[in-house]
Amino acid sequence: MIRRSQNTLTNFVGACRSKASTVIVGALILSAAIWMFTPTREPSFQGRPLGFWLRALNQDSNRDAALQAIDAIGVKSIPFLLKRLSASDSRMTLRILNLGVRLEAIDRWYAVDLCSSARHSEAIAAFTCLGARAKAAIPKLLTLTASSDPRVRTSAWAALAQVVGDDITRYLTTKPQPVSEDVRGESLPTTN
Repeated sequence: MIRRSQNTLTNFVGACRSKASTVIVGALILSAAIWMFTPTREPSFQGRPLGFWLRALNQDSNRDAALQAIDAIGVKSIPFLLKRLSASDSRMTLRILNLGVRLEAIDRWYAVDLCSSARHSEAIAAFTCLGARAKAAIPKLLTLTASSDPRVRTSAWAALAQVVGDDITRYLTTKPQPVSEDVRGESLPTTN
């Protein structure tokens, strides 16, 4: 009698493990499907996400359409542009890209597109298009001007100059200035 109950218990534990594995695998497959088919969180124009339009800025044939799209997306693009401006490449990434180009495993222009400098220039061009409408980005841009990465700092200053225009001299001081109420009062749009 005792032997039979131990067998039953062993069978039950084995069945539970099998069911648990099935549930875990099913949950992983469902998660992957949801992730793959969930639309991008980037704002879009004419069914194309912001990233597509930013890359199109580098193509002469699509530049006008890209500028129109960025203008239409407007301030909803600010959080994504700030993320692009704050991107930096590790030395390892740059070495791998350089090696790939030298070995002709990666096309030189494709490697340039992968570098953060390409994302920075796209963001600066978008801030140029948005101009004063991107005033809500000024506090974050000022934070980025103090970045430890000199490329991020330079790009942040360039973007800030596009947003504030001739008023850039207000921000060119040796000590940080407090952010004024007119800038602080505007909030960044959320990325939901």
